Amino acid sequence: MTNDIEKQSAGRGGATFVNSTGSPVNGEYCAIQCISNDTNFSSITMDALDGDTIGSSDNFPAGFTILGSIKSFTLNSGSVIAYKAVS
Repeated sequence: MTNDIEKQSAGRGGATFVNSTGSPVNGEYCAIQCISNDTNFSSITMDALDGDTIGSSDNFPAGFTILGSIKSFTLNSGSVIAYKAVS
């Protein structure tokens, strides 16, 4: 039997490609993978995120993946694939 973690790691929950900036993307996501260099976000809302907020001054390279229970994000520049959480 396959568990939810295995399903999510294989992308079985589906994914959303995002390259538009300025508008919030809402949903239940388990990972965001940066597709282009110097990708950054205006905001990211995650469950149980401790410490400072991820913001537009934080740049991520292509291939970098943010893992967690992500509820919303707003892309400031770049492009990403957001993997939907398995429910």
